[in-house]
Amino acid sequence: TELNFPVINKQDFSWGGVGMFVSDTYEQFVSNIGRIPQNQQLLIQEFIDGVEVPVEALFYQGELLMYNTSRILQYDKDCFTYSTKRIYFENRELEPLLIKLGKKLGINGFVNIAYMHDQKKDKFYLIEVDTRPNSWISIGRFTGHNFSTAVKRIVNGEYVRGYQYIPIKKPSIEMALFYKDIRRALWQRDLKGILKWVFNYKGYWRFLPFYDSKLTKRIFKE
Repeated sequence: TELNFPVINKQDFSWGGVGMFVSDTYEQFVSNIGRIPQNQQLLIQEFIDGVEVPVEALFYQGELLMYNTSRILQYDKDCFTYSTKRIYFENRELEPLLIKLGKKLGINGFVNIAYMHDQKKDKFYLIEVDTRPNSWISIGRFTGHNFSTAVKRIVNGEYVRGYQYIPIKKPSIEMALFYKDIRRALWQRDLKGILKWVFNYKGYWRFLPFYDSKLTKRIFKE
């Protein structure tokens, strides 16, 4: 299979954007490969110019039970690092893709999925399936898609009915991970970003984990 430039290479064992480079030419590609530690496996694919659409979902025995979709507003450093702010919105276009994906892969449990939306072609490309929960799952309840409700369906045996549509509370909801975003703002000296937390911008205080005093103390200590 031929690949067209630009291409992106991903180091097999990495996190936070480490070992990921975009190359527009063959010469850049050779140079970037030289920045990867030896004996590391690499994934090389064509770079898709589009908008990343993260998805948090819960499956049980291949059945989709619940999901949230979003658009990234703020990265820690660049587009290869973790996100700290997102806009959550309803995306019914992904439902058939997610239902098919769960059945084909037999996904069981929480999963982070990333699609790239090529807006020119209006097509979604699957770029990642990470079978583990992430930090965004815990605040998914603010969209009206509370994963605890989906877990109860598993416990009560109601999962056999498959996916059930639940409308999102608002057309779009801005959410942020307070400990990651405050840390980012401090590192980047983003005074405006810090003040948003101080003055409860768009209700940011509701994302503070005051419901669990031990968790709150541990996070602030770190």
